[in-house]
Amino acid sequence: MAVVVAVAWLALGLAWSLASPPGSSPDDDFHLGSIWCAWGRESTGCVEGAIGETRVEVQVPALQQAFSNCVALKPEASAACQFAAEGPAPTTANTGLYPPGYYSFLRLFATDNLAGSIVAMRMAIWIVCSALWAGLLLVMPRTSRHRVLLAVLAAFVPLGLFLSASTNPSGLAVTTIPVAVLAVAFAGDFKRRRGAAAVGLAAVAGVAAVVTRSDAPFLLALGLGAVLLLRVRDWRSAGSWWPAPAAVAASVLLGLFIAGTQTRNITGGLPGADGTASGAGPSIGAVLRSLPTYFVGEYATTLGYMDVPMPAVVWAPVAAVMAATAVLGLASWRLEKGLAVLLVVLGQVVALLARQRPAGVGPRGRAGRESVAGTASGARSLHRGARGAGRAPVAA
Repeated sequence: MAVVVAVAWLALGLAWSLASPPGSSPDDDFHLGSIWCAWGRESTGCVEGAIGETRVEVQVPALQQAFSNCVALKPEASAACQFAAEGPAPTTANTGLYPPGYYSFLRLFATDNLAGSIVAMRMAIWIVCSALWAGLLLVMPRTSRHRVLLAVLAAFVPLGLFLSASTNPSGLAVTTIPVAVLAVAFAGDFKRRRGAAAVGLAAVAGVAAVVTRSDAPFLLALGLGAVLLLRVRDWRSAGSWWPAPAAVAASVLLGLFIAGTQTRNITGGLPGADGTASGAGPSIGAVLRSLPTYFVGEYATTLGYMDVPMPAVVWAPVAAVMAATAVLGLASWRLEKGLAVLLVVLGQVVALLARQRPAGVGPRGRAGRESVAGTASGARSLHRGARGAGRAPVAA
């Protein structure tokens, strides 16, 4: 049965990898340019142009057919129109907006075969994400697996699945951050084999997160704080419980150390296409008033980008499943759970204010909504499973 599930899961990743052509995302010009130019400019055929604070204009011969903009936001258009493009393909590459780790890893798969390279990159990220989730399932108690899977899938469909088979750094971040945090929740006693494995998983996922996205240290710290609140009562009588939280805390410090410009982007707002600040941010009142629209309204019916709506046949069942999962998760209540959910909600408010752009614009708007819903729906699972993690039998 396990083999069938693994094959089906890989087939799902391949289907998502082939679902959209190269260059079809509004951000693909930046991400693919950053991948091909990750190991240097001149040695990889990247011709530099104007250099901004966080990005550089480049021309990449291998990407010539990818960015004719004939398919972006045009679902009725055939991807074959890209091959009619002629001349240079100017794009941009990362020089500080994102940490370099993600792009440097995917550069391993870059060749002159554009379509083949991108499918290989998408599948590579899918396999890495799948391995991390599989590792999390192995370190948590059996009795908690179905609850956590329900909470994660409710928050992951459809955007999380799409990103996990893409060349967008958020695809890896939406897995590494929750895996690191949940590994802490289920770590238990470090002296046991399962606890030691959870510590290692938390460290690997945490490091992968901070070398992928510039806001990962903040999100990891937010998740770590929520888990500590949830488990403080259970850890009073636990043994060596501290290594797992320490591993994630070390990842946060590492992320802050290597961030440099990326950290300034978090506190000063994401720059626009010209490398300048994107403008003044919303007020606290505006952010608070917009929070309900993360669950209902225009933000709940799009993929984060306000000009990429989801059909009703997709967003309506997703909203229903998330609501049902949240009800199940909040069926039992205690002070620690309420404080953890409140911390995540307040963290999202802080993140929206720090971005210095209207709330909900961009993919992190929906990602923030999913993290709030995931915390609420998974809190019951974390509590019940974590209580048993410390006294679970040692794996053979």
